[in-house]
Amino acid sequence: MTAALRDRTLSIGADPRDTADERFRKRLLVGVALVILPIGFLWGCLYWAVGEHAVALTPWAYVTGSAISLVVFARTRDFVFLRTAQLSLILVAPALGTVMLGGLRESSAVVLWSLFAPLGAVAFDRPGRAWAWFAAFVATVLLALVFSEVVRPDGADLPEGFVRTFDVLNIVVVSFVAMLLLVSFARGREAAQARVEALLLNVLPADIAQRLQSDPHLIADHFDEVSILFADVVDFTPLSSRLDAREVVDLLDRLFGTFDERADRHEVEKIKTIGDCYMVAAGVPRHRPTTPRRSRASRSRCAPVPRPASPTETGATSGCASGSAPAPSSQASSAVVASSTTSGATP
Repeated sequence: MTAALRDRTLSIGADPRDTADERFRKRLLVGVALVILPIGFLWGCLYWAVGEHAVALTPWAYVTGSAISLVVFARTRDFVFLRTAQLSLILVAPALGTVMLGGLRESSAVVLWSLFAPLGAVAFDRPGRAWAWFAAFVATVLLALVFSEVVRPDGADLPEGFVRTFDVLNIVVVSFVAMLLLVSFARGREAAQARVEALLLNVLPADIAQRLQSDPHLIADHFDEVSILFADVVDFTPLSSRLDAREVVDLLDRLFGTFDERADRHEVEKIKTIGDCYMVAAGVPRHRPTTPRRSRASRSRCAPVPRPASPTETGATSGCASGSAPAPSSQASSAVVASSTTSGATP
């Protein structure tokens, strides 16, 4: 129940058209805003309790503005509006508190909260724009120090224990929220990177995927001994028209499952599956001295094609070709198929 409520709350303003990255940024910003809301309300209550009623209005004004921006975002799904509103509020509100209390010491360096504006720009906007927000942060701190001497030159007369307590609270809580933001952002990036790596591994051999990530330039290798083994179902088109869609999928799943098992056993690389066509290569992307033998073994030991539930019988054609492959590693199999003579057999 609690997890469902949390997920629903973080999903306010979600759009079905959002990318995974946009969805993550929206949820993270909403989460951080909701964490800061009760802290701002508590800060205002504490200042009200010590008689600084005007100062208490500053964090309460932040809470009100933040809550309104979240409501507007839930209705409009305008993430740019929410991001701009949240960064502007966290930049200005602590600086106003510093001015009204009369300086850094009296305000217990509450202006540290304004640092979330440039940090938030890094997490929720393009990194290049974060420098503009950082410049705004520096300017805001300097202006707060100047105006605090004008608005309240004598400073607020607060109990020393209260000031010291807020010194500790501001440092600890700001550090905690910053860590929460950075850890959540880092985990999101790790999850995105894991999805990218999984996608690469689905279409490329592991060795090639690692090389592409470390060096995104064209990979061009020469292989002296490469073998390609391919197979497809005999008369698959008329067969698929006679079978139910689920029977076709089940047939291909059992067939390709058998092929995958044999490919792993003989350490050959699956290149692609398109429809009823299955292709593997031996000798790429790593050289193996027994390449033709591995391909022939994989071919000869493949189990018979699984039969569908209907009485319809079928078979598979297969072919094996060997030769050199002066081509990019990720395309070596295509080069061999194009340049080598293939032989076919029907079991």
